[in-house]
Amino acid sequence: MTRGFLFKHMKNSLIYIIVVLIINACAQPVAPTGGKRDKILPKLVRTYPLNQTTSFKEKKVELEFDEYVTIDNLPQKLLITPAIEGLYTQKINPKGLTILFDKEFKNDVTYSLNFRDAIKDASEGNVAKNVRLVFSTGKMIDSLKVEGQVKNIQTGKSALDILVGLYVYSDTLNIKKEKPYYFIKTDSAGKFQLNNIKSGKYQIIALGDANSNLLYNPENENIGFEKDALDLKENKTDLAINIFLADGIKQKILKTRNSVNYYYIDYLKGVMDFKVDFENKKDSIPYIISENKTLKFYNTQKTNDTLKVKIEVIDSLGNKFSHDQKLKFRVPTKKEAVKEAFEVSPNVDDDFEYLKEFEYKLKFTKPVAFLDISKIKLTEDTLRKVELKTEDYKWNPNKTELEIKKSIKFNRVITFEIQKGAIQSIEKDTLKPFEKEYKLKEVENYGTIAGEVKTKNPKTGVVVQLIDKNSKKVIQEQFTRVYNFEWLKTGVYQIRVIEDLNNNKKWDTGIPEKYIQPERIVFYPDEIVLKSNFDLVGNDIEID
Repeated sequence: MTRGFLFKHMKNSLIYIIVVLIINACAQPVAPTGGKRDKILPKLVRTYPLNQTTSFKEKKVELEFDEYVTIDNLPQKLLITPAIEGLYTQKINPKGLTILFDKEFKNDVTYSLNFRDAIKDASEGNVAKNVRLVFSTGKMIDSLKVEGQVKNIQTGKSALDILVGLYVYSDTLNIKKEKPYYFIKTDSAGKFQLNNIKSGKYQIIALGDANSNLLYNPENENIGFEKDALDLKENKTDLAINIFLADGIKQKILKTRNSVNYYYIDYLKGVMDFKVDFENKKDSIPYIISENKTLKFYNTQKTNDTLKVKIEVIDSLGNKFSHDQKLKFRVPTKKEAVKEAFEVSPNVDDDFEYLKEFEYKLKFTKPVAFLDISKIKLTEDTLRKVELKTEDYKWNPNKTELEIKKSIKFNRVITFEIQKGAIQSIEKDTLKPFEKEYKLKEVENYGTIAGEVKTKNPKTGVVVQLIDKNSKKVIQEQFTRVYNFEWLKTGVYQIRVIEDLNNNKKWDTGIPEKYIQPERIVFYPDEIVLKSNFDLVGNDIEID
């Protein structure tokens, strides 16, 4: 073997070794794939101060975990009770965080810092559970607790993320302006537990707190409370609080709008009834309530004058709101303003079926000015014409809803038809022709749900409501203790009973300012699954 051959062989081997070393040096370490997901939760290993520390006087708090963590939206998720004065800043550490407060804590107070789900591990996002730090600026740790559950009174379901607060008792407590002294939020089961409370007298109140300001906004936030104050000398458990929308805000005008053909008044709350008086009767023009909260006037006189009216609207609680209003329509331009469409919709389901009486409702988008009875047709089995008379029609006061009731002899198939030109609106536009066929109800396709409401007070009225589980709509309601819902379609239902204390046949909400509870609502404990041609009886409900 020659020296040249050996040199060449060694040179090639050396180059190979160098290349392998470079490749290994450049390779990046990669975590094994396909392994099990890390489900181990971050563990709190150190706090400053130590949990349950007394006589704490500093303005710094630290938490350290056994792994790298991330902090998620601490200002929203960290609950500090009692509420602190001033602000704090946070410093994120690899395995925890430091919180620096700009003001000293109050003397002789037990503070609780509840981090809820704000802390997660950096790798998989596993939430550190039950991270809570308690310390006292005094010589002892307050140890009383209050716990219970919050439900929505209308649904009977647990209420998630509801603020439950303890307010230091006062005859002048105003929860629209005062924040709770101790507070916590409910979990997914509606449960809450307030810990480390000082003995004393408190009012407990649950709030929807949609804007997270710890104050009560009656316009859109649910509320619930215990009627009597809690005199805390020992733990209180098993509290049951029902939240509801009080609807105690005063009615007012949100805004007014106008066009060439219409004038709108938008109210804050829903309008159940109303009355309009024109100062000059010759100025009278049609008007309706639109979308429950808007009073709409029609400029059928094509006037540009200012019309003066007195208006009274009544909300769902019977509260009256009166005001004077000036109506002014816009001046028409060369291009005439477009009118709103005139349409009709049956106020029945698409699969509506009738029994011995054809009971049908029509809802119009504008008040009706003209009706030609001869152009509205009912036909039995596509052959026999049913004569409709004036007494078979019933209008609502504004002529936007028409109810037709007519006894049917043969009971098979009914064709309902509105011919062209049959109905004209106050703006002189007519409906498009409408025709639809409806079938007779057949017993084997329906079922019955019946039962009795048992109460200790025989004078208390009840409203029994049948609710469709899927749509959450009230299908039927009866005002009797022995109820019987007939001609029900296959489906899953719930029974809801209102304890009608004032016998006005509706549910009355509470008055938070006076700590008056709403009328009680009780649910039948089980969902009722109804099949065709079944009569489910004995669904009795007891009210204590």
